[in-house]
Amino acid sequence: MDVLSDRVLALGPAPAAGPFRHFKLTRDDDGIAWLLFDREGASTNTLSAEVMDEFDSVLAALESERPSGLVIRSAKNPASLPAPMSTSFAARAIRPWSRQRSRAPTR
Repeated sequence: MDVLSDRVLALGPAPAAGPFRHFKLTRDDDGIAWLLFDREGASTNTLSAEVMDEFDSVLAALESERPSGLVIRSAKNPASLPAPMSTSFAARAIRPWSRQRSRAPTR
């Protein structure tokens, strides 16, 4: 955890306005991407088709400029994102990168 010692662990670097409605994406000086889930117009973060479509767009943006790490956090009360939703995000985020790494090298 020494790598993260100088960061605001709750939310990461302060996000600027970006192209996404439900997510705020920033990067710190070490290339770690910080993704805050903050569903627009809702008091809790819940999943919907629109949210997951936007999440796919975020992942595509990350894929084009891969970070050295990815932190996904809720910008709302931590209790507003149940564990199964956290698992859904993690599985969807990890899947494309893990498939690419697991491929045998080509000659």
